[in-house]
Amino acid sequence: MEKNSHWGRAARQWHYVGQPLKPTPDDIQALENLAKRVRAPQPRALLLGVTREIAAMKWPEGTHLLAVDRSFDMIEFAWAGANVADAKVVCGDWCDLPLADNSRDLIVGDGCMLVFDYPASFERALQSFHRVLVPGGLLSHRFFLSPEKKESPDTVFDDLRAGRIGSFHLFKWRLAMALQPSVEEGVRLGDVWSNWHDAIPDAKRLSEKLNWPLETVTGIVFYLDSDTRFIYPTLAEVQSAVLPYFKELERHVPEYEGGERFQTILFEAL
Repeated sequence: MEKNSHWGRAARQWHYVGQPLKPTPDDIQALENLAKRVRAPQPRALLLGVTREIAAMKWPEGTHLLAVDRSFDMIEFAWAGANVADAKVVCGDWCDLPLADNSRDLIVGDGCMLVFDYPASFERALQSFHRVLVPGGLLSHRFFLSPEKKESPDTVFDDLRAGRIGSFHLFKWRLAMALQPSVEEGVRLGDVWSNWHDAIPDAKRLSEKLNWPLETVTGIVFYLDSDTRFIYPTLAEVQSAVLPYFKELERHVPEYEGGERFQTILFEAL
């Protein structure tokens, strides 16, 4: 499994990551409501990753929870336990989950799909989720979605300078989505940094103008020279990939700024 990787460094910077890159109370409420639809009396739940806000949410009564993350460092630095008595965490690959077939009733994840190549490993992850779920089991996931009508990086920077973006974290994701040529190519984080640095050479001045904490703004240096790639599919691209394995049951679009890019979708295993 991964150690001293992008996620190793990310784990040590996790306290700088803000909403909506991390789930908001709105997102958590949506996950809690969707999880109530699980039919098992004592649900066997799988958490993809170690997102603290999800681990601490109100799980259905009697839930047995297992969290799986592929990064030892994320487990070491980001896992803070869960709001259920029977909770465990292990290191494993989401594309090859260390679980038996039909051994989970519910899978919950937040932004996990952005780390996969599309469509190959994206589909392998879906196959892995489908394999471990019982027939009719539920997959509830918050996706980071590109808009169907792509915006330009110039538009994003214009909105930034004009104070029309509510947080630096939302700005970073909008810029990354705007720089992505296609979901198949994804976007290199080092390129996000380069575009930011070329357009905004004085981060301190911007942070003062927008009243954003300087340490939050300068935290983007974490992307410098990074070859890590993220993908931001459109809703249609997600639905196309998911269709062979799952049926869409419900979609939650949060009310916060840019909420259409952070939709939580509930699927049922076919």
